[in-house]
Amino acid sequence: MKTQKFLALLIALAIFSSCAKKENETPNDVIPTANLELIKTDYGGCFDYRGMQQGNDTSYYTISGDSLILNLTLTYNCCGELKDSIRLGTNEVNIFIADTCDNSGSGCICDCDCTFNFEYFFRNFNDIQFNVYLKSLGETEYSLWQEIIYNE
Repeated sequence: MKTQKFLALLIALAIFSSCAKKENETPNDVIPTANLELIKTDYGGCFDYRGMQQGNDTSYYTISGDSLILNLTLTYNCCGELKDSIRLGTNEVNIFIADTCDNSGSGCICDCDCTFNFEYFFRNFNDIQFNVYLKSLGETEYSLWQEIIYNE
């Protein structure tokens, strides 16, 4: 009988202690902040043909639901072959856009300009700085083109 009471007391104690909230537990309504995540990238090549007119380069972001959408629009030679690469940091995103035409200069420059568009979709964003670097045809190094800062 004493063994049954002792066993019942142990089971009750185990159930009670498992129901008690631990001090270092995160409350159910608090979700820890996750790392910045690139969801997808959309590219828009040569649209808005301009002959040899200079267009307006723009960079801006919009918020849609739980996503931050960074839009980069630049006017560049219509024969350019623009490629991008991205490095995500904790509070910084570095975007590198380069003209990768490799025809040794022949066929890489035409008598026209186009508008190129890059859209980047991010999730889990807080305060963040976007640095956009551009390397044109014939250049050996990237130069800072735009800085965009988002503060929550």
